[in-house]
Amino acid sequence: MKNQKQKSVKTITKEEYQNLPADFRGLYQNYYGDHPEWKGRRIAAFPCELPGLFIEGVNLKII
Repeated sequence: MKNQKQKSVKTITKEEYQNLPADFRGLYQNYYGDHPEWKGRRIAAFPCELPGLFIEGVNLKII
């Protein structure tokens, strides 16, 4: 059986998301076509946490 990493989900409120600097939040663009299912989802960057980029529905929950 493979050793699987357990993904942790970061939960923030809509207000916390809006209070992030504009350079640290936005929408996923999918420039290279790797993840078309993520296109248009909200993203947030938290440089002091790993992973540094959080994608709504993957490892970010906005309530």
